[in-house]
Amino acid sequence: MKKLFVTIAVALLAAISASAQLKIEVGGNFGGFSNNANSKNPASTLRSLKSGFGFSGGVMYDINLLNNVFFLEPGVNYVMNNVTIKDLNEKMTTQWIQIPLSVGYRSDGQFGSFDAFFGVYYGRAIKQDGDFSSNDFGINAEVGYTFPLGLGLFVNYKRGLLDLSSTSSYRAFTNLVSFGVSFQFGGRKE
Repeated sequence: MKKLFVTIAVALLAAISASAQLKIEVGGNFGGFSNNANSKNPASTLRSLKSGFGFSGGVMYDINLLNNVFFLEPGVNYVMNNVTIKDLNEKMTTQWIQIPLSVGYRSDGQFGSFDAFFGVYYGRAIKQDGDFSSNDFGINAEVGYTFPLGLGLFVNYKRGLLDLSSTSSYRAFTNLVSFGVSFQFGGRKE
């Protein structure tokens, strides 16, 4: 996984070119883990999780693939999740560095553009409470609207495909909804 992490990071640096536009996103999130107790322990404490508010922020590059309509969007995100185990009244916080790689579509209008992106992400935990895997991989989808001067709004959904639990009594997957504002430097390219 470390080689994959380094390879993706190098690819992000290579993406800085004349055809790329820098975009910064900041906002909040709800979620953390979705869970499934298996038949060995149907009363697992992860069944009583309550999602809390967290923070997300990141830098992306929109790389034009075809006539400013289709884009490749690599990026780097910091994600903080807060989850409460209701039965134990215990709070867990996890912090991740996530590297998404998405393909997007942009539809320009008179007052801005509608954007839709879909792809995958790799995540590496930099701080976590509890006994969970520090590597994550999943899918992500985002929709947003960008105004002509570059300011925009977005909603993003991430769903992990790897079981993060280190025990056989339950399974835990990333399940996160992020929202916020974005700023695309140089405004929206026509």
